[in-house]
Amino acid sequence: MNAGVSTQPRRAQRVVRIAGAFAATLCVLAGCGSHAPAPPGAATQAAQAAAAWDGFVAGAPVVVGHALKLGDLSPTELKYGIAPKRVPGVVYQDNIVLLENGDKLVRAAASDGIGWTLDASDAHVAALKTGDVVFATSRCVGRVLSVAREGNEVKLLLGPVQITDLVKQGNFSYEQPLDLHSLVVYSVPDYPGAPNSAAANQMSQDGQTAIGDAGMWRHADYYVVEPNGAWTPLPAIGRDGTAARFIHTDVPVPGVPGTAFPGAPPGFGDIAAQAPPPTVDMVNGMQMYACSFDCGGLGLKLYQKKAGVQVWINAIFHLQSPTLVFHLSINSGAVNAHVELRGGVGFSLGFDALAAQDMQANLKEIGVVPVDLTIPLGGMGVPLTAMFQQSLNLGSGFSAKTSVLHAVGDFSASGAILMDYVNGRWNIPPLQMTLKNNLAAAVSGVSVGINSLVFAIDQRLLVGVGALGFAAGPYVNLVSSITALKQASQAVDCRQGTFGMQLGGGIGYAIPKVVAKVINFFLGLVHVDPVPASGFIVRLKDMIPLVDLRQQIPEGCAGK
Repeated sequence: MNAGVSTQPRRAQRVVRIAGAFAATLCVLAGCGSHAPAPPGAATQAAQAAAAWDGFVAGAPVVVGHALKLGDLSPTELKYGIAPKRVPGVVYQDNIVLLENGDKLVRAAASDGIGWTLDASDAHVAALKTGDVVFATSRCVGRVLSVAREGNEVKLLLGPVQITDLVKQGNFSYEQPLDLHSLVVYSVPDYPGAPNSAAANQMSQDGQTAIGDAGMWRHADYYVVEPNGAWTPLPAIGRDGTAARFIHTDVPVPGVPGTAFPGAPPGFGDIAAQAPPPTVDMVNGMQMYACSFDCGGLGLKLYQKKAGVQVWINAIFHLQSPTLVFHLSINSGAVNAHVELRGGVGFSLGFDALAAQDMQANLKEIGVVPVDLTIPLGGMGVPLTAMFQQSLNLGSGFSAKTSVLHAVGDFSASGAILMDYVNGRWNIPPLQMTLKNNLAAAVSGVSVGINSLVFAIDQRLLVGVGALGFAAGPYVNLVSSITALKQASQAVDCRQGTFGMQLGGGIGYAIPKVVAKVINFFLGLVHVDPVPASGFIVRLKDMIPLVDLRQQIPEGCAGK
């Protein structure tokens, strides 16, 4: 544990939490503004928040946010995000370009997630220059990296900024149950940091390190699954910023062929059998979709088929009555923060993998999922957003064709994943994860060689402004990984399973290094200076281990 971190709870009036709970393809982001009126009792909520959390700026009012439904958003707010508003108690920085009608000034959002086109008939927009900080909407915000005037429009490339570059002083509070039906999906299919993006492929051709193999982003589908099993598509914003309300794919996730591997062990095919028809077809057949009620929480289901290798993966953070809690105080560059997603009761992760007779190469997929799934927040003036972002690493290690591999890990959770930061000190309440099954015993397969698979997902819950890698604010990231290894079937039946969870967090923005390389390569193509891979007001020095398990059957057969 690093210095300045305590696992002991503080006295009641100093309980402050920055928290995250995740494990799948679900994220949360949106904006706020003056929409539906605050619910009754907002003043009481503010008083209660101020009494329960001691991180607020003394003497300044607490602005209490409330949930927004999709019907509360205008068409331009749905497309481009919500504009900032000046409200009592919130002081913006003096030198920013604040556009209180910013959603109406945006003409297009580029499919790379970095470019924006604004209406130059507005004097403030027309005067924008490189280096300015513009705050148009919850998503269209950042430092101007380049500006080009084309007729009555201005085209901008925006880089990251800190939340303190926008707000000089303010106290913000929000506590509401999560309504998954209010999710809004923003697809950024040409994001340079996505697996197999055009920039990554060109970078590879130029002899530099790329993110993955050749391919391209196709499209994404996200659904809320009702308790009765019905699938409801989520509103989606298309690649040109228009409201392509639903994006569908006609390609279902296949199950394991019943006759392809007649000698497959018990359990193989269980993960594949749970895959539903709607998918996210991501790269070269990599398909993902977000589940909620059907998997008892927030879930990722992923299918990948490439070069004769197929993998089905389920990762689920089990939730009961999830609630988002958020407090933030900013005072002349000093920040205290609390983010919490309540209701976590367990975690499970499993996969089926096979190498067919025509296997040509193993899988290697690394990158950021270029999708923001958002829930609108309202009533705080500053369009702060809670967003869930993901990057993944998937690699197979089949040493022989016509092989299969299966593994499952199932945990129950006691407590919550919480992080606190107030007045220079982090507080991490303990979290207990209990394994329900033996990892090694859950590894099975058939092969004449040694087989392995590694899957890791880095998920971030961030409350702030911006989008994807350039989003900035208080965040928590949870890194979960599972590996499975099995020796050849005719040799000693040696099986190994590992599972790890680590927690990190900070206030600022952070882009995975391999992704930042591709983004800066992309910016170099348009003659824009590179951006730093990270910028922190503060962050945990070291990731905090939550789970670290390694199990083998027979014990010690795979070494230490």
